[in-house]
Amino acid sequence: MANFNLRNSKALNRYIILIFLILSIGCSKENLKFEHQNWIEAKDNASWKIRKSMAQDLINRQLLENMNKNQVIRLLGDPETFADVPENEMYYTIEEKYGYDIDPIRLEYLIVKLKTEEKVVESYYRKVVLDRT
Repeated sequence: MANFNLRNSKALNRYIILIFLILSIGCSKENLKFEHQNWIEAKDNASWKIRKSMAQDLINRQLLENMNKNQVIRLLGDPETFADVPENEMYYTIEEKYGYDIDPIRLEYLIVKLKTEEKVVESYYRKVVLDRT
């Protein structure tokens, strides 16, 4: 009888693990297709998960490749303005994480890099972790 219970216990553990894996895969974050209006509204509402997912779609489908600067601005809106950003790069916030006060602890950007003739050559993520110690 003890062997029978041990086998049932192992089988039950396998089923639990299988169910957990199926639920994990089924509940995983779905990449959203890029949509201009949702992109703009996501920034206004600080809906960073939406914006980050759409940025991944932009990168995966290479939607920005060979666009010029004005086309990118029409599609994504005005980029962030920072003093230390090179002229050939455009930064778009896709995530902000805060700790226990008003200062962010981590920022993530979609960076659009332009050639000298202002055509997009690449787009990628950049995480900035702020050390506040």
